[in-house]
Amino acid sequence: MTRENKEFDRLIQEVGSVLDKVNKLNEKELQLISPLVDDIINQHLRDIFHIEALLDRLFELVLFETGEDVYNRLRDYLATFNPLRAYEIQEHDNELLGKYDHIVEEAKSLAQTIYAGQTDKAGIDYFSGHLRAVGESGCNWKDKIVGNLHDAAEDNEYSIEQIIEKLQTKCNNEISEIHLSGIQDALNLLNSQTAKTREKYISRIKKKLNSNKSEIISVKFSYKLK
Repeated sequence: MTRENKEFDRLIQEVGSVLDKVNKLNEKELQLISPLVDDIINQHLRDIFHIEALLDRLFELVLFETGEDVYNRLRDYLATFNPLRAYEIQEHDNELLGKYDHIVEEAKSLAQTIYAGQTDKAGIDYFSGHLRAVGESGCNWKDKIVGNLHDAAEDNEYSIEQIIEKLQTKCNNEISEIHLSGIQDALNLLNSQTAKTREKYISRIKKKLNSNKSEIISVKFSYKLK
């Protein structure tokens, strides 16, 4: 065995030893947190800040593949009296876990297919030179989908409904209706062909951004507003 191989094996062993210690510490912490979760649920406590703090720590344990049952139990309890907050936490954590990454990739693939062979005024491929950058600027997975597909109904023969249907088909009907509806609303909002004038088009986007920043339209399509 070469010197390089020996050093690599030693490094792997050290990493494994550290991870083993971390896992043992996480298990001990979970043993301390579990009774706290039981007390909250059994006593019907509704201290949102305390519950969210525990959920945050439990999610960190979930990332190390432990405590998922306790995490889900506490989040489900939160949903019994604050379903919106429980849903927001679940969506945030699902995104951190990458559960929607494949849907974003399907949206990219769809946009690339729709715009195959099309270029901008400078002769640059429209998808790689523009759409991909807009999609990557998204704050969340739905933003990224909208960024990749925001021009499709303006520049091609497809309607927004057809684009949504194609995306859902590519994802094997995995996208929930509530998410599809939000994505469709965003695409409609950003479709300049549905506004009588550019001024009205810009005004409605700004109005939507200012009225509810938790909506999908958190991507700042500044190039549209210039």
